[in-house]
Amino acid sequence: MAEKFWGFGRWDAPFWFIGPEPGGSPDRVRLDKWQDVFHKAELCDCREFHRAINEERWHFKRPQPELQKTWRRLILFMQEVRGRSTKRESLREYQVEKFGCRDGDSCVIELSGLNAEGFASARIGRGDRLLERRAKALNERLNNTALTQPEVVLMYSYSREPYWRTVVGGRVLERFGAAGYGKTVFAYAPSPTSPEAGSDQQWIDLGSAVKRKLAQGWS
Repeated sequence: MAEKFWGFGRWDAPFWFIGPEPGGSPDRVRLDKWQDVFHKAELCDCREFHRAINEERWHFKRPQPELQKTWRRLILFMQEVRGRSTKRESLREYQVEKFGCRDGDSCVIELSGLNAEGFASARIGRGDRLLERRAKALNERLNNTALTQPEVVLMYSYSREPYWRTVVGGRVLERFGAAGYGKTVFAYAPSPTSPEAGSDQQWIDLGSAVKRKLAQGWS
């Protein structure tokens, strides 16, 4: 699962979010459902995956779902890029209905498909070689002109900066910054739940910077 599972959504989505790995402790339920229900798919529907593993907090909790801490700021950024409401209820609505879903406009992927606490995936099995190989695979996909390219790619987690450089082919990355390469604008940010995560306004400002880049002709 660490090597073959990428996350949620669809590869031809206009927005990509690339993180280090899913949070939380590895568990057998996720692995079993991925194998038996989703047939080891590279990408799954976020809502349906969490339904399958009986995780109700982000989509099904009543009276209302919780905003997932990492996703909230990713969606905040995305809403600003799209010129849509960044109010809390708008973020919640998008999370529940569209974030990482097959009929949505986001691809929510990870360097390692195996969830772990404290960025532990670099210490499993082939470790860093696994992450480097997957970063190269993302770079190859982004350079393949036969495939639909995303308009925006947001990579997050400063501790994974070497891998993000691989994804962008060695180009310069500016923290809380954005740069247009080819047909895609790449943004780089800290992990949304880390001590370096900054304020909501910084994530909105990053979205504004990407929006300006798109207006200059990178879309």
